[in-house]
Amino acid sequence: VNQIREAANRTACANNMKQIFTAIAGFESSNFTYPASVRSSTGFRQGWMISILPGIEQKNVIDMYNYDWGWNSAENTTATSQKIAT
Repeated sequence: VNQIREAANRTACANNMKQIFTAIAGFESSNFTYPASVRSSTGFRQGWMISILPGIEQKNVIDMYNYDWGWNSAENTTATSQKIAT
């Protein structure tokens, strides 16, 4: 039973990584650059994961996220505490 669970976890992890890499590649093909590890266009820090949310179809998290504040601000706790379902 444990071997079956481990195999399922490996498969799920590999699938998640594939979706993340696909989203990063999609971002690069649209913007001709990879998402920055941290960007500060509004004076607040935004992590790379925010940039690829559209590529992993996380509209609900995008709608919660306030780009006027940094990813680690209290205003974005609701969005940043979401578990990303890939």
